[in-house]
Amino acid sequence: MRCAWLVVVLLSMGCVKKGPAEICESDGECESDLSCLAVSVSSAGNCSTFSQVCTQSCVADADCAELGDDFRCFAGCEGASICGQAEVKTTDLPASAVCETTDACATGLSCLPVSQHNGEMCTEVGMACSTTCTDDADCAEYGANFRCFEGCGAESVCGATG
Repeated sequence: MRCAWLVVVLLSMGCVKKGPAEICESDGECESDLSCLAVSVSSAGNCSTFSQVCTQSCVADADCAELGDDFRCFAGCEGASICGQAEVKTTDLPASAVCETTDACATGLSCLPVSQHNGEMCTEVGMACSTTCTDDADCAEYGANFRCFEGCGAESVCGATG
């Protein structure tokens, strides 16, 4: 009887879908009304995916209301806008996760600005758990898809490319 019960538990674990703002790799991981969409940044004029989360496209903040009171519409660097959580309520967030304070990030990470470059203009478009870096090698400990992104100020930060 124990084996049958264990099989049911393992099978049901695979059916759990991710909700809004949870990190994902494909649409199939997300709840049926959500898609796995890119959170993108621009560095030195090149647009890169910083992370992917279960969310939906939007035009205005009102389009995000059904996901929760703390969701807003954020512009991506290629013109596509997605709903994102404006307030993070968890702790021990991994590298590239959206944050508001360093206390929310995993040990060794800080909540640092994510920058978007457009020609000579630079805008801080959000905050993410990360570390400062001088080149891509400084980001290797977070995974093969992490590289060093230029910031608006003197510091560059590690971020996922997708």
